[in-house]
Amino acid sequence: MENSITMDSSEHPAIVPSRRLLCVRMPVKRLSLVYKTLLVAYIAIGSTFAHAAEATPSQLLANPSKFDGQHVTVAGTAQYVRPKTSRRGNEYETFSLCEQTCVNVFTWGHPNIAQGKQLTVHGTFEAVKRVGRYTFRNEIDADEGSL
Repeated sequence: MENSITMDSSEHPAIVPSRRLLCVRMPVKRLSLVYKTLLVAYIAIGSTFAHAAEATPSQLLANPSKFDGQHVTVAGTAQYVRPKTSRRGNEYETFSLCEQTCVNVFTWGHPNIAQGKQLTVHGTFEAVKRVGRYTFRNEIDADEGSL
């Protein structure tokens, strides 16, 4: 004998019995509220686990494999600031973030970065990054809008 749940749909209008599973119907507005609530909860919980590892340029370079692919927060002095524009017209900037040693930083656009300025950079550290025929080593890809 098959186990099944039988309900009178007149008693529970939101519940529709089926042979294989029990379907629940919700009004669209209520369902939208459920999704919004779940999204807010996901963002709140996710942000508590998404903290960046704080490191110095020296720590990154001493053990690049430990930080490879990790979101990091690094403070230092901007050196060798190089604003550039690609052949396709995309503006970007590279610079070195230094304390005892220097780590390379890449960012889209031309943020207001001056030589010798103290900065805190938030971004993803990559020990080796290949873009087309180019290879970049020990570089932070700065988060958009973080500089």
